[in-house]
Amino acid sequence: MRQNPIRGFVIYWRLSNLYFWFFALLGGLLPYWSLYLEGQGFSYLQIATLMATIQLTKIIAPSVWGWLGDKTGQRVRLVRFGAITGSLFFAGVFMEPGFFGLLLVMLAFTFFWNAILPLYEVITLRTLGEQKEKYGRVRLWGSVGFIGAVALVGGLLEMVPIQNLPWLLLPVFAGIAVSAFLVPAERGERKPPAPKGSLKAIVTHPAVVTFFLMNFLLQVSHGAYYTFFSIHLEQHGYSKLSIGL
Repeated sequence: MRQNPIRGFVIYWRLSNLYFWFFALLGGLLPYWSLYLEGQGFSYLQIATLMATIQLTKIIAPSVWGWLGDKTGQRVRLVRFGAITGSLFFAGVFMEPGFFGLLLVMLAFTFFWNAILPLYEVITLRTLGEQKEKYGRVRLWGSVGFIGAVALVGGLLEMVPIQNLPWLLLPVFAGIAVSAFLVPAERGERKPPAPKGSLKAIVTHPAVVTFFLMNFLLQVSHGAYYTFFSIHLEQHGYSKLSIGL
C-alpha cells in the first residue's frame, strides 16, 4: 500500500525538525562555549571540567533514559520532558552561579539533553518502518542545523561580546522545545529478539571490542579538540566566525 505523498512529506518534516534544532544547539555550543567560559574568568582546568560534563552525562543518561523508554514505551513523552527540563536547567547559566554552581547547571542540563537523541533515534526508525532507507535524508538536517548555527552564531559573535552567547542560544532551545511537540506518535513494533550468547561472549567479540576502542579514541580526540582548539585559534588572532568555520 503506497503512502500518501503529502502525509509522507509531513512526517518527514516533523522527524527532521528535531534533528535540525538538536544539532543546531551543538553547533552554537561546542565551538564557542569554551571561549565563553574563558571570558567568564575560569581557569583551563575549570574549563576542562565543565566541558567534560557533556561527555560524563552522555555515558549515564542514554542508558537511564533508554531503559525508561523501553520500560514505559513513552519515548515521545520522554523526549518532550527532556527538551523542556533541559532548557529550564540551562536557564541557570544566566544567574552566573560561579564554578560549582555552573558545574551543577551543566550536569543537570546535559543529563536531560543527552537523553533526547537516543530515544529519538528509536522513534525515527520505528516511524519510518519499512522505509528505513530514508533515515539518511531525515538525519542530514542535523548536519544542516549544525553548520548553520556555527556560521550564524559565529557571525553574531563578531558583533556582540562572547558573554552574550547564552542569549544567542535561547532561540535554539525554543526550537528544540517546539519541535519536540511536533514529534509523531510511535508506530507499534515487535521487539527484536535479543542476541544469543552470554553478555561476556558478546562484549569480548573482536568486532565489538574494536567498535568500542574506535569510539573511545574518537571521544578522546573530541575532548581536546572541542575544549581547547577554539581558545588556541583565538590566541592566534582568528575571529569568532573563522573559528566556527
